[in-house]
Amino acid sequence: CNKARCASVVSYCLIQDKCGCDATINCSCCADCARCLDQHYRHCCDCVGMRRGRNYTTIVPPIMTSTVAIFDKPEPRLFVALTESSVPALRCSIVRFPVSQELAAHGSRELYHRRHHGKPPEVAQDIEHTATKDPICVVMYFDECMSLNDCRMNCESTGSTSYRWFHNGCCECVGPDCLNHGHMEAKCSNCLH
Repeated sequence: CNKARCASVVSYCLIQDKCGCDATINCSCCADCARCLDQHYRHCCDCVGMRRGRNYTTIVPPIMTSTVAIFDKPEPRLFVALTESSVPALRCSIVRFPVSQELAAHGSRELYHRRHHGKPPEVAQDIEHTATKDPICVVMYFDECMSLNDCRMNCESTGSTSYRWFHNGCCECVGPDCLNHGHMEAKCSNCLH
């Protein structure tokens, strides 16, 4: 913990009661704490007992290890243009997967059937999904770690529909065909800690 660098932001977050829980037990405040620390998270999380040397994925449900938000005015055509092929200047990786896989990971099989077949799975009677019929979710992972605010601004500039910021600093921009904020797994190449 870099006390000189982190003292003021950590004090503020503790006074605001955002980082007061025990991260080794249930980490019930980890999402609020990460939001409060914002761009200082990577450098100051040790000061509040989070991250280094601990695996929070075993303590915290996946939904608590990330922050998601939807943009009011996405630009789907811009996002599609940027993700059709690799754009080295963006320093990111593009991942494509079937929407049904995204929803299965979130336990939303019924939502998928209702959206694509107009009826719940029991009524749909196990309709077979082929890759050509299943919409493809496209997400973009920036290579480097960044703050929550930088993630929001970067994803908004790509025309994303929504974004997911993982509390390790990984940023995922989510395309227009994704239904549930993309993957729940951080896949930023230089931000895997």
